[in-house]
Amino acid sequence: MRKGFALLTIVCLAAPAHAETLAGALARTLATNPALEAARSNYKVSYKEQFVTMADMLPQIRGFASRVETDIDLENTRTNTDIDVPDVETDSYGVEVEQTYFRAART
Repeated sequence: MRKGFALLTIVCLAAPAHAETLAGALARTLATNPALEAARSNYKVSYKEQFVTMADMLPQIRGFASRVETDIDLENTRTNTDIDVPDVETDSYGVEVEQTYFRAART
């Protein structure tokens, strides 16, 4: 009996040990368990939805530009001569930034 136990101990100690890493075991479990994969997918969706929700709180930036040209032609009816009036050109442009700090009653 002792010889059998000693032989078994020697054989067990002589055989190389094969161990799986935790990352490998987790990957194999996720690949073979559909319930865990579904839970993982739901987590990913919930995680990404938070960024969509927070997007309303980001600054809103708008740019604008306009140009107005006014050409005025005047004529003196008594002398039948044109009155020289300078043309008017108006340019406006800018950037508008809006930041919402708090929005109540919004889901």
